Amino acid sequence: MCPALLENEERCLGGMTFFAQSHPVEVCGSNGLPLTPNSITIYGKAQFLKTVYHPHLSPYLDIIRSKHERIVVVTEYSGDPLSTRHDLSTEEIVKISFQSLLALRHMNELDLVHRHLSPDNILIKKNGDVQLYNYGLYYMTDGGKNVSFPIGSPKYTAPEVFLTPSPSGVKIDSWSLGMIIAEQLLGQPVWPGVKLSQCLRKVLSLILCDTSIFERLARENNCFHVYEKLPKELKEFVDSCLQIHSTKRKTPEELLELPIFAEHLTRNTQEKGENLYKNVIVRKMDELYYLWQLAGGDITVDLKRQSLIRSRPPILSIPNLVILLGQMFGQRDTASLLDVRVVKVPMETLRQRLAHIPYIANYPWLTNQMRVQAQEDLTNAACQLPLIIRERDTEYQFYRLVLFDRLLQAYPLTQEAIIEEAHKDIPPPVRGAVWAALLG
Repeated sequence: MCPALLENEERCLGGMTFFAQSHPVEVCGSNGLPLTPNSITIYGKAQFLKTVYHPHLSPYLDIIRSKHERIVVVTEYSGDPLSTRHDLSTEEIVKISFQSLLALRHMNELDLVHRHLSPDNILIKKNGDVQLYNYGLYYMTDGGKNVSFPIGSPKYTAPEVFLTPSPSGVKIDSWSLGMIIAEQLLGQPVWPGVKLSQCLRKVLSLILCDTSIFERLARENNCFHVYEKLPKELKEFVDSCLQIHSTKRKTPEELLELPIFAEHLTRNTQEKGENLYKNVIVRKMDELYYLWQLAGGDITVDLKRQSLIRSRPPILSIPNLVILLGQMFGQRDTASLLDVRVVKVPMETLRQRLAHIPYIANYPWLTNQMRVQAQEDLTNAACQLPLIIRERDTEYQFYRLVLFDRLLQAYPLTQEAIIEEAHKDIPPPVRGAVWAALLG
């Protein structure tokens, strides 16, 4: 018997929120027109992130612009953060390093820089695969210009970030990954319990280090005996990441060419071919998010439930001083700072709504003439209803999404069937792909 839909689904939704930096009141640009709010700029740039796909990057599903310059980001959240995993084997650490580098290389090809890489933003799935999370914050905020908080975890940030105001390059992420892997290899956090100011001083003090930074970190944390037992290839990898001079530091592309990853590169090429036809009936995450919303899901409700969105009495929002130029002064609002907490939302609402649908429904049959076999009962009856009602019916939209996805996979053999079905309705998530097929 086939399992129920989403019964063994590991993927969840991840929600986070932050505020864009507000412009002073009545400030105009050089053209005399009011400045575009930073939240709109962030919203516009973030649309590109929704098109980024890589097996080791958590896809962006939605960007929501709310009142008072608030931005809500919805992504896929699969697995647990690396910060919660302990006693990893050397082979597991090498695999995490390799898959993280694959993701970073793909980002660099798209001119993206993570800049916020930390153990909390590396997710480990049940099968041991890696997904990088929150990799678009630096890009969508235009290098941090549109927010009032710094982007990056101080302990894992390269020293040159604190010394130069220039935009960060791809080698920043190499340093961050090196610090993360160094912690995993040593078996304990670097500089545990230090305050922020002390952490910054320790990072900047590494500039004066003439020897291996990895070795120095091991000595400072009383782990030199662990460091001595590590394989030479692992030390070489971490040392290649933790180079003070960025000109000597390797990019993710160059790090993948190190001998330690030779076997993984060969295995990765083989797995690409083997996985080409696997999981053909697994629904895309953007489709599940769309259906989850139809089933009554609301990410802002979950954020409020976890106190990430809190209403504030208006009396506490009155400024102490307003100057003639429109700038307001008063007690600093901590809400304008970045809250790194992520609300993990299981798709239980959608699972319950579609619990009676068998798993095989993900793969509808087509006839030999590539004509669509009519869906039974539900779809035939629903086709007579107005479009606005059909677009709000979770079960009907599920069947239509599955059907169009199957037809698009067989395009152009199914062109006539796509035209016929498009006359009825096209689900919003696949509307662009369907029109692209119709227009040739």
